[in-house]
Amino acid sequence: MAAEKEKIPLKFHRMSGVEQYAGLDDFLSRLHFRREVKSFSNSEIPIEIIKNAIKAAGTSPSGANQQPWSFVLVSDPKVKTQIINEVRSETRTLEQAPYIVVLLKQKYGVEKNDSGKTIKVKHYYPNESVGICGGFFITALNQAGLHYNLHKPVKSLSSILQRPENEEPFMVFSIGIADEWEDKKLHNLQDFVSFDFEIGSGKFEMSAEPSHESGPALSSADYYDRIKKRRNVRDFSQEEIPAPLLTKAFRALYSSPFSDSYRFAVISNEETKALIRDKAEEEEKKFYEEKITNEWRDVLKPLGTNWEKAHLTDAPYLIIGFKVTNDIGQESMFMDKNQPIVSSAVNTGILMSALHHANLCMLTHTPSPMVFLRDLLHRPKNEVPIVVIPVGYPADQCQVPNISKKPLKDILTTLTESEGEPS
Repeated sequence: MAAEKEKIPLKFHRMSGVEQYAGLDDFLSRLHFRREVKSFSNSEIPIEIIKNAIKAAGTSPSGANQQPWSFVLVSDPKVKTQIINEVRSETRTLEQAPYIVVLLKQKYGVEKNDSGKTIKVKHYYPNESVGICGGFFITALNQAGLHYNLHKPVKSLSSILQRPENEEPFMVFSIGIADEWEDKKLHNLQDFVSFDFEIGSGKFEMSAEPSHESGPALSSADYYDRIKKRRNVRDFSQEEIPAPLLTKAFRALYSSPFSDSYRFAVISNEETKALIRDKAEEEEKKFYEEKITNEWRDVLKPLGTNWEKAHLTDAPYLIIGFKVTNDIGQESMFMDKNQPIVSSAVNTGILMSALHHANLCMLTHTPSPMVFLRDLLHRPKNEVPIVVIPVGYPADQCQVPNISKKPLKDILTTLTESEGEPS
């Protein structure tokens, strides 16, 4: 049985409003708004930059902190050729890119029990977790001044990359410095994000046409140092946060490779939050008292969670993320059933990165079950909630579970020409 971990003080540095806006603006200035790389230059990129971006992705939140992801970083020409032949991309960017990175989902965990026997460990919310991790990775690449294209994650890559049977390809990236690119049409975020409050004089900051001029790249090590400070917070202050700061963070979604299959609803109304909390606690109480398995209870124990969800009313804002079926554009490279969860989860990861750089705290909360949110908020039937994100400032004396993230060696395999073998 896993023991409940001690809690430690949250190291939160409170900033002035001016500093918060400056931090968010700095972050947004380095995002590459929606584009497709047509060709990569032959610029050399130190492998450590890619590794630091993967470390940054590894700070992402995940269901029960299980971190059900692995990365394979490829520069070996022989392996790249095998990947190119399997993916059959219509562009030459896989061939031209100095690096290919494959993000894999671990469908279940593997560990040894007390008798030394290998057993399977159920993973909770692996699709959502790995998608959010992908959003963190995309953001880290942007901040380091790198460019990427996405490619079809064909199942045969598992064999080429010699992955264990519990892993399957989730996203495939060709990464480098773009020599030529095509800017993609920016969707109107107001069609994808709804607010239950007025946002002022009809002028919505995130609807303005963003500049394509990027700020200077941030050292990948410096970005990792910034993003690793993010922690899931369950104890929120009821202090208000500036609504314009929150709405501006959504501009980060212009950098997403996905412009369909997702929606966000932002809730500030106290009565609505109370209804959400009442229903969530009703469902969670049933779950903890009647439905939870011993295995799941053991996985959650280090987090110290229970059915009481004060964060749903204490936090000034709730952001609810939805995946949307029957909303898949012609650019989709995923099977219809996978596109909605990949799109909505990746966009959640990008948004969370922006909120962190606005010096706000948040939590990825997944009531069990969640469908009541769709009905309570009068959303259409093809919208399925995947996450509730309370956003605000931490409460005084806020503490967080004393948990950690997997080291890079546990989530990354490199296949380079000099090595010739996985490492």
